Amino acid sequence: MRLEFVVKVMTLCGVLVVGGILAGVLLGDRLKGVDPFNITTFAWVMAGFITLVSKSLFVGEWPWRDFLRGRVPCRSVSELERVTGVDAQDIMEYLLAKESYTILDTKGPFNRLFTRRSTDGFSIDVKMELRTLVASGIIVVKVATHMGPALVCLDIRTGADGRFMVKHDDGPRKAERILGCFEFPEAFNEKEDVPLQELTESMSWTRILGVYHRPYKKFR
Repeated sequence: MRLEFVVKVMTLCGVLVVGGILAGVLLGDRLKGVDPFNITTFAWVMAGFITLVSKSLFVGEWPWRDFLRGRVPCRSVSELERVTGVDAQDIMEYLLAKESYTILDTKGPFNRLFTRRSTDGFSIDVKMELRTLVASGIIVVKVATHMGPALVCLDIRTGADGRFMVKHDDGPRKAERILGCFEFPEAFNEKEDVPLQELTESMSWTRILGVYHRPYKKFR
């Protein structure tokens, strides 16, 4: 809720509108060569400008109905972070951990870890860090393949139906959804993000190397 913010904005605009009218009425012909109602017009334009700027500070679209009630409809992680002040990683951790208990659909560009996706869903527009995945119940395991090291995601979230265990000499089964990172050796560089992909049956591994642990590594 941003009711206090809306009240301040509307009060300021109200003062400008009323002040502009009073200036036009009270000044009259006291200012030679100046139409006092130009001051009124300027004050009204300023009030409108302030209102429009205020409506675009937090979200891209803020309908008048919600604006006047002090409610901010957030459509993405970044908007929700700006409005609430809660860190984006904490927001995504909650959404990911509670996905099986909510009806929220998500959309990209970084929503690959979510199972319910829709073109008009809530936008996951911030890259997740490894610490966020782990805290929500997704463990990333490093495995060895014939092409080099790769990553496989284990989903141990409550209510999730993803792969929750991994074995040596293993791989995705038919129609099984497993996320990971294969054939992207540059992803292991310190400054590179990890591109997640849905693994196919041909993407198998020969042995487990251990749990991948770089807390602030970003996934996309």
